[in-house]
Amino acid sequence: MEINQARYFLEVCGERNFTRAAKKCGISQPSLTRAIKLLEAEFGGDLFDRKPGHIGLTELGSIVLPYLQTVWEQTTAVKKLARNAMAPKPALVRLGVMCTIAPALLIEVVANFRDRQPQSRLEIVDGTARELEEKLLASDLDIAIFARPKRPRNSRINYMDLFREQMMIVVPKTHRFAQLPRIRVADLASENYVMRALCEFAEPAEAESEQAGSWEAAYQSDRDDWVFAMIESGFGFGFVPYHSAPADRFAIIPLVEPEFWREVHLTTVLGRPQTPAVGALVHEVMQRNWPLEQKRA
Repeated sequence: MEINQARYFLEVCGERNFTRAAKKCGISQPSLTRAIKLLEAEFGGDLFDRKPGHIGLTELGSIVLPYLQTVWEQTTAVKKLARNAMAPKPALVRLGVMCTIAPALLIEVVANFRDRQPQSRLEIVDGTARELEEKLLASDLDIAIFARPKRPRNSRINYMDLFREQMMIVVPKTHRFAQLPRIRVADLASENYVMRALCEFAEPAEAESEQAGSWEAAYQSDRDDWVFAMIESGFGFGFVPYHSAPADRFAIIPLVEPEFWREVHLTTVLGRPQTPAVGALVHEVMQRNWPLEQKRA
């Protein structure tokens, strides 16, 4: 028995008419009739009771119907699985983005990559700079965007400079600091501090503040949305990258004496072969008009 014979049989069962069944199968009626007769010869009896104006199943036809239905359905399912297995897979690009980088800076890059590489799939992985560097070196990421201030560069990693931004003091617009052009570390003495637990400057900033007898973390969260909610509610000030601070909600003032700046890089592993999709994303990142000066995107 051939698989198409099962299909022809099922179409005749559904249409109760050889002419219509042949049309649905895309073959001539004589060809369909011949295939059914071969099937009947193989099974040893008539499958259809052929009467003028009516075609019905014989007892043998009723017996084999569920089996041929199962054969056809399983064959169709297997063909679909095979097509899916052989179809080109979307190229996966794994991009690590440091959790303290504002998404608004990367939305343009992601949109352009989607439009120009519709056959590719982009997976964005969130994490601290240390976590992303480790995943990049372990081949769990293709590309990573992060900053690791005060740390030497890893000799196994290629760094491409994207932008530089200053760390700012963030307070409610009604705060007494809101109109100041700049704030010194010493000015923050006795002020409550809402700490971003994943801030890459947390340790050096605290060291500076201790020397100045300044701030102490009264509240802490590893989620920026909680940090901003607490600042807005008057729990204390925040210490936030320039482009991550919501200017519509807060007064954002440069911290000086000392200043803290971070340089954000696009990173890949030196010597590691890259797929065309990864190369396309690197191109999109490098083509973006990054804020070389401290201006909001």
